Amino acid sequence: GNLLTRTLADIVHKEDFVLNSEYLITLLVVVPKSSYLQWQKTYESLSDMVVPRSTKMIAEDAEGGLFTVTLFRKVMDDFKAKARENRFIVREFYYDEKELKCEKEELMKLASDKKQQYWHPLLPACLSTSLRNGFMVPTVSGELHLDHKTEAWEHTALFSQGPLLRWLKVNFSEAFVAWIHVKALRVFVESVLRYGLPVNFQAMLLQPNRKSVKRLRDVLNVVFKHLDEVAAASIMDPGMDIPGLQLSNQEYYPYVYFKIDLSLLD
Repeated sequence: GNLLTRTLADIVHKEDFVLNSEYLITLLVVVPKSSYLQWQKTYESLSDMVVPRSTKMIAEDAEGGLFTVTLFRKVMDDFKAKARENRFIVREFYYDEKELKCEKEELMKLASDKKQQYWHPLLPACLSTSLRNGFMVPTVSGELHLDHKTEAWEHTALFSQGPLLRWLKVNFSEAFVAWIHVKALRVFVESVLRYGLPVNFQAMLLQPNRKSVKRLRDVLNVVFKHLDEVAAASIMDPGMDIPGLQLSNQEYYPYVYFKIDLSLLD
């Protein structure tokens, strides 16, 4: 996430805060990039009892920066309200070394668990070490020389697919089949609604090259314009409205059309 929501365990340090003070407290404020100059000019005057020159940026992402500011505890609520009015968001964060340590350990555990869900070791540790060091390892077909091994080969040799990848493969297939069935049902229903009974239509799949999409559209419009003269005319005249149709004219044709986007990984 961004600096408003992400964990700060790997960002903040003990020296960024005034700790163990009865009167002072250090707050963390997220400032939009466009407001950096405004923050530097106004943070000392947002409330009484703000320590002058106490701000510094300790992290930054694509949307803004994370700044520290030190002030007296008794004006903290007033400072938060004034900061919010100026689009500066104070994060509810208080430095606790033990809590941060636990959070870091939890993040490391989650990262390890995630890795195991995708890949798990295929070979014993001793053989893995031999492979990484470029030694020869016995295989079914004899000895395997690793002088010319590639990084991708090594990864494949050392690890196999984890349970999550196997689960995704199976369920993606089922979801894709269901998706295509829904497309087929939509074609049938839309054809009956538009052209009436008895059912008399032919459904087909077309996969044109990107360069030939426009020409294919032109040909289809010429062949089927008699099915819906209004739609055909609207394609020729993009400024023409089709009464009762809320969709864009470019998505409405004399024939029933549904797009199947196969670039799912792009």
